Amino acid sequence: MTTNPQTGPCRVCKNEAELIFTKQILGKHEAAYFKCAACGHVQTEEPYWLEEAYRNRDYRLDVGMADRCVWSAQTMVALARRVGIGPEEPCLDWGAGTGLFVRLCRDYGMNFFYFDPYPQNIFARGFEADTAGGPEWTCISAFEVAEHLADPLKDFGKLFRLSPRYILFSTLLYGGQSGDWWYFTDNGQHIAFYTRRSLELIGEQYGYRLASNGRDLHLFSKERVRDRILDTSRKRRQKEAGRYRRKYGSRIESDFEQAANGRPLAS
Repeated sequence: MTTNPQTGPCRVCKNEAELIFTKQILGKHEAAYFKCAACGHVQTEEPYWLEEAYRNRDYRLDVGMADRCVWSAQTMVALARRVGIGPEEPCLDWGAGTGLFVRLCRDYGMNFFYFDPYPQNIFARGFEADTAGGPEWTCISAFEVAEHLADPLKDFGKLFRLSPRYILFSTLLYGGQSGDWWYFTDNGQHIAFYTRRSLELIGEQYGYRLASNGRDLHLFSKERVRDRILDTSRKRRQKEAGRYRRKYGSRIESDFEQAANGRPLAS
């Protein structure tokens, strides 16, 4: 619990964050939300309820999960085509969940692998990656992860320390929305809400630049990438992903042959 309910240190830039509202979550916890005057980042108080929030998650309500995996995978492949990520360059999905995103990216021809220590890997079995001793990743994707981070600077650091060329991730940007904004969900799982400036500061800490479509899609990169590339990748995802697959071919058949012959997949 917060010792001073009116202020607290910003977990991105360490400047003072001030209380902007409180909201009941999980039907019983009155959580305080703070906004940083310096970088605009919004965060909950120390999220003591997280274990309970994930233990009680009802996946039956998330009927859009598969659809989001489809568009995010197509967007990833479209971006790969735009920035020149080849079909043999190893990429990693962080917080991969069921593995559907990984499977779809492989279906389009990318060399994607799975990392998530918690959920059950259903669609990408055999492609689990060891982040302690894995390859040099060209790109790490992290869709629907950033808003769940209790310590964004430290938690993003786990990805940056793998030194990928790119980190593609999603999260809705905060722009002064009121406490009834749907992203301030009452299930207790969204605890960090970013502005472009707060994301830029995170990237700068680790020597990365930020590109953003200004809404929900963002890229940390070692070299400059124009914002419009993200917007184009999102808007033309189906066409661009299809071109990537036609050029390089899908991995469906080769993955099946490896699995059927008992050869290791994650290599």
